[in-house]
Amino acid sequence: MNTTQQRLTTRAQIVALREEGLTVRAIADRFAVSTSTVKRWIRRYAESGILTDLVIVPDRKERLTEQHLAVRLQFAQQYVGEDPEFWSRVVFTNEKTFASTNHGKIHFWRINRTR
Repeated sequence: MNTTQQRLTTRAQIVALREEGLTVRAIADRFAVSTSTVKRWIRRYAESGILTDLVIVPDRKERLTEQHLAVRLQFAQQYVGEDPEFWSRVVFTNEKTFASTNHGKIHFWRINRTR
């Protein structure tokens, strides 16, 4: 049995023992893991029904279509003569993701190829 199979087997056993009524502490002691590890796999299985490692898949940026390009060109031609005062009040919200506070890195876990 390879390492991946061993991990999946252990995770399945953790979930099964919890369903049988064992405490989180008893399960953690049995497998020599932390209680947070046991809770993580019980929660993840309850939420998604899977025990495999989740892979972080970066979002792919949407490609501009001909229609997008035409609308952007029309916008640029419409406002080409505006002064800096006008542009100081414009916010391009689709250009950058930002937050009012810095919470550091935030990780989102999801099943492969889901959005």
